[in-house]
Amino acid sequence: MQRMSSLCLKDYTIWIVVLLLVVYGTGILLSAIFQDDPKTLGALAMVEGTLHSVFAMIAFFALVIGMVVFARIVYLNPAWCGFTITLLWVEVVSLRSLRLRSIEGSQESLI
Repeated sequence: MQRMSSLCLKDYTIWIVVLLLVVYGTGILLSAIFQDDPKTLGALAMVEGTLHSVFAMIAFFALVIGMVVFARIVYLNPAWCGFTITLLWVEVVSLRSLRLRSIEGSQESLI
């Protein structure tokens, strides 16, 4: 009986990962539809550029959260234990690249 509830929990978390991948794909598609704002000095932010940025951020964070949930699923399975470290490194690199991009963007605005 206990094994059955554990199996259902894993199925539930797998569907969370699938849902987050769907959110990621939808965010990328919607981000591609809307054009980004020009990055010139004194340019006003437009609705289309704001929508592009919002959908891109939603897609990025859905992917990062999906990686965390999937890493947890893999961590609980002893046969895949080594793969967990790889997934966590991919996530750290993703977050690090986001931070570096934001730093570069702030430096460009100072120039």
